[in-house]
Amino acid sequence: MLGNAAPCESEDFENRVSGVSTCLLIKRFGVTETGAAQAMLIWLHGDLSSGGPATYHFALAEKAVTDLKPTAILSIALVRPGYPGEGNAASTGDLNARADHYTRENVTEIATAVGKLKERYMPSSCSALRPSALAFSASCRRSASVKTMRRPPSRARSIRFSVFR
Repeated sequence: MLGNAAPCESEDFENRVSGVSTCLLIKRFGVTETGAAQAMLIWLHGDLSSGGPATYHFALAEKAVTDLKPTAILSIALVRPGYPGEGNAASTGDLNARADHYTRENVTEIATAVGKLKERYMPSSCSALRPSALAFSASCRRSASVKTMRRPPSRARSIRFSVFR
């Protein structure tokens, strides 16, 4: 079990979505009708090792909708397990002291939440983005198992994971 992990009591796909055993905070912008989004963009924040809430990517998610195509884009900022969001809210799960947060359990929580969002909104395509350092790349296919997870050399400062059905 992950830290203070618990699935969402009320999963609304606007403010909260469940992983396997966590409740992750989200902030949704753009198209909301099922099947209407040509693209779903999932924004993930960095480690925020200096502290503070994980909210800087909210503005990026909102800007993507207005700058791209508001009638075709669904943009969702997701707060990783254990991190605080706005106000007193936080995603449940293990923050791991903001250290090596890319555990198999946390990656699976995020992949499961992205899979649920994809099932709910049925976009034509899905991309996960990490706006810090180099790009964060991930598949948006739902999975309960993580096939590949590796952390590149420190000079690369990015994480890549792939999930498969």
